[in-house]
Amino acid sequence: MNDPSPTPPPCRPAVTFVMPAYNAAPYIDEAIGSIVAQSFVDWELIVVDDHSTDDTAMRAREWARREPRIRVLQTERQTGAAFIPRKTAIEAAGSDLICCVDADDRIAPDFMQRLMRRRLETGADIVYPSMWSLGGGTSQKLLPHDSGLYDKAIAGRDVVSLTLDGWKINTNGALKERRLYLSLYERMPDFANHTFADELLTRYLIYDARLVAFSDAAYYYRANPGSVTRKVSVKQFHYLLSNLTLISFTRERYGVGSEEYALAQKQNFLGYYSALLMLEESKLPEAEAAEARRLTVRAREAIDYDSIKDRISWRFRLIHMLPEKAFVLLRKLGQT
Repeated sequence: MNDPSPTPPPCRPAVTFVMPAYNAAPYIDEAIGSIVAQSFVDWELIVVDDHSTDDTAMRAREWARREPRIRVLQTERQTGAAFIPRKTAIEAAGSDLICCVDADDRIAPDFMQRLMRRRLETGADIVYPSMWSLGGGTSQKLLPHDSGLYDKAIAGRDVVSLTLDGWKINTNGALKERRLYLSLYERMPDFANHTFADELLTRYLIYDARLVAFSDAAYYYRANPGSVTRKVSVKQFHYLLSNLTLISFTRERYGVGSEEYALAQKQNFLGYYSALLMLEESKLPEAEAAEARRLTVRAREAIDYDSIKDRISWRFRLIHMLPEKAFVLLRKLGQT
């Protein structure tokens, strides 16, 4: 099968790259440059700045002055998460296909050409690339764990399990049909806007997809220590909100006896104990600490122990019966 044509049409682009950005000045030139360098040239890029306090927006606008395929937008107010900036760009997109690239990552020169080729081969609604580490002088392939995924297209509802209790696939840089996003926004206009909302949204989009395929196109991910999810704040506990929603999501769509429900329960169970340690070790302001404690209590109340007792180690079965303080002490002593 022939590769997608490198010659752009005179009107609508074939794909819209979406890039939410906040205080990404050290990296955004590399991220945008990797898009400009694509061998597949029929694209547009929409950068949405979330009121950065550095020169992120200025750097993006400088690219836009030189490259007519780039637009720079800004959120009405700082949102503190990628969800609203990404939604703003997707709603403004001029194409039917969306590819999200973070402002501190980059993509290989043939990235989009490979994704588009795989889409043509499989007819999939979503095509996921492979994820490689970025930084440290060498790159290492991180995901997917199963190379056999490259050989087939899978029903979306069957892929969701690969995102639960640890990501087995890469979800950065996927080529997705824009209609999936718009349908979800229409059905759920007030979708969660917290730090981990994008991970939650990913599962909804995958479930709604008729087919999901995988490609060896290389997406280079940077573990940025300055990202919102890594800063010490109550936002670090927002993964508990995603876990709670995933329990409801899997119960309603797959049933209490399903593999997906059990995996979501295990994810919440382990997340609860991780939150206990973070509460003990994090020096949060009292108001944030109180919110973090409320989230932790909600996570504990949602645990369905019967669904996971055969999926966790005997150590976790033991510590589940211990008082919370005893668990924290054991973990600190390295005994669990």
